[in-house]
Amino acid sequence: MTSKERIGDSSYRRVILLSLTASFISLMMIFSFTSILGGLKAELALSNTQFGLLLSLFSIMYALAQIPAGILSDKYGGKKVASVGVSIMAISALLLSFSPTFQVALLLRCLGGFTGGLILPSAVRLLSDWYPPKERNMAMGIFGLGQGLGFVVTYTIGSIVVEYFGWRMGSLFSGIFASLTALLAWIFLKNAARPVHLEGRAVEVSAAKGFTQALPLLAIVNFSGLSVASGVLQFTPQFLLSRFDFSTIAGGLVTSLVGIMTMLASYSGGLSSRMIGGDNIVLVSMLMCALFPVWLGYSYSIISVLVLVALIGFATMLYFGPTFAGVPRAVGDKRAGSMFGVFNATSFGASAFSPLILGYVLDSTHAYEAAFTSLSIIAVIGVVAAIALKRMHFFARDRPS
Repeated sequence: MTSKERIGDSSYRRVILLSLTASFISLMMIFSFTSILGGLKAELALSNTQFGLLLSLFSIMYALAQIPAGILSDKYGGKKVASVGVSIMAISALLLSFSPTFQVALLLRCLGGFTGGLILPSAVRLLSDWYPPKERNMAMGIFGLGQGLGFVVTYTIGSIVVEYFGWRMGSLFSGIFASLTALLAWIFLKNAARPVHLEGRAVEVSAAKGFTQALPLLAIVNFSGLSVASGVLQFTPQFLLSRFDFSTIAGGLVTSLVGIMTMLASYSGGLSSRMIGGDNIVLVSMLMCALFPVWLGYSYSIISVLVLVALIGFATMLYFGPTFAGVPRAVGDKRAGSMFGVFNATSFGASAFSPLILGYVLDSTHAYEAAFTSLSIIAVIGVVAAIALKRMHFFARDRPS
């Protein structure tokens, strides 16, 4: 098979999507791993606020990397940026397992966050090159499976590793997984070039009033979903320990429901947006994000907590496919990387403060009711943005003609 024939082969496109999804799994594992490391918190004698800072700084550095990563992806292509990002992120996770102090752990989390921040802009740029607009909702939905898979691996296998071997071995486990992903990226992304059959195609830009209105609204939606997901994931294990005396393994298994449901939600959102419209998918997602966290805080039944954790997982990923596919549509394919960097820097950067806010509220009130209510209040902003996007008919092309 010649190079041109291989580039046009749909099977090669699937291999690229698999490699990018694996990179997303690694990113989500390293992003969420400290949330189950009660041993780290105990060993370094961290307060809830300090622990929240350890979690939030990863996201802050991640946000700072978004715009540079997008610009580099537009200039040099997404393959190199994604491969470098996942490689250095893996090294930071490996080194974290040997951290002697809070300051060293904080520094390595910053490095992991910044290099992890290279992954999504480069992936969106690469997927925009490889998939035409009508296929992007589904491609982004499949790519989004990586988030759920990362959470599932972290809160199941990772919880068991931490319970029996300690937090340092848990961090080492995440670093080894990311290292294998980096190897996969270097093998399969090195020859990924712009597909011949997509060269010269027209850029599909939304009929909405340009990215000056659409892009900020998409960013607000992402900010709201990420805020709820981040806050619930980081604090649910200790919430279960405090209210129900769950072990690390039991708490991890419950929290893994979020990952399982985000996998289902990501695929469902990408598929159903073609049938009922991305505007309705995004609005339902934001309404669920506003309702369920506060309900979780006031739940004292294990059954209701299980159901609500699962529903929150579904809510925080349902919007992913149409929202992420909407960024290239709003700004044009030629600027997909850099403008996605702007989109993700603002939305993810703002959501980085979610664990810090939740930790502060928890330290101040000692009440999970108040802490989880703060997440629902944040999500109301997403509901407003979803309504505005619906009124703009931004997702009108998602519906069948």
